[in-house]
Amino acid sequence: MSPASNSSVTTAANKTKLRSASRTSKNTHHNPPATEEERKNRESHNQVEKQYRNRLNAQFELLLGVLPPEIRASSEDGDSNEMSTGDRKVSKAEVLEMAKRYIVNLEGSLEATEGERDDLRAALEKRRWYCQCPDGDGHSMGGGGSGKGGG
Repeated sequence: MSPASNSSVTTAANKTKLRSASRTSKNTHHNPPATEEERKNRESHNQVEKQYRNRLNAQFELLLGVLPPEIRASSEDGDSNEMSTGDRKVSKAEVLEMAKRYIVNLEGSLEATEGERDDLRAALEKRRWYCQCPDGDGHSMGGGGSGKGGG
């Protein structure tokens, strides 16, 4: 990624900003168009590219905006100077890394929740099985009694 420039957009949740590339031309061998048609084609192409970049940047900003603050605050790049300020600028690669970390965290939480759900379902089925057994069938859980009123 290229170094940070002055132009960036602030997200709503906090002051984390998407770092943007320099707007100076990378084309040092600027050849003027030979014909008016070439000039129009170049302008049209440049406009399409600009719209594409704007849409892409907007999507990165939206992605950054939906990431929870704890994910945005935790950076693995070790740049403590940037992390200490509230006006931190992040690159597109960092946004993707944060999103990946968040997705992995969500997958881990989902897996744990599904395991807990499965355990609860098994316990529920076990209780249902015990409740459906007729009295005196030997399936009550401990303590004798008539089996009425709970187990």
